[in-house]
Amino acid sequence: MSYWVLKGLAFDVFHAHPWSGIGVGRFHTATSQAFDAGRLNGPYRAIDPHCTLLGAMAEAGLWGGLSVVALFVAAVGLARSAARRSPDRWLVGAVTAGLVGVAVNSINADVLNFRFVWIALAVLRALA
Repeated sequence: MSYWVLKGLAFDVFHAHPWSGIGVGRFHTATSQAFDAGRLNGPYRAIDPHCTLLGAMAEAGLWGGLSVVALFVAAVGLARSAARRSPDRWLVGAVTAGLVGVAVNSINADVLNFRFVWIALAVLRALA
């Protein structure tokens, strides 16, 4: 299960560089080094961490991780505000359910690269 190894690698990178990470977009440097050390096999030599929170923490440190958490907390706030104010509650519920599903999926995917996440947040903001 190389995805599990990727998550472990992301945690190890964060542990080694907790404040600033290794730099945004530089996770492939860590996977290349892990490949050279025999920790990852060929197809995973240059791959993303496949975990939004751990990837942000590995690349941007504690501040990157806190930013991801803050984004999802803000989405909850937007959903609550939109649910109170919008006459289209069915739309708020559908978009919120989609974002909850994406948040759960963020354990196994880099969901901040998904355009529909940003569109869903924009819809919630417009409805709020």
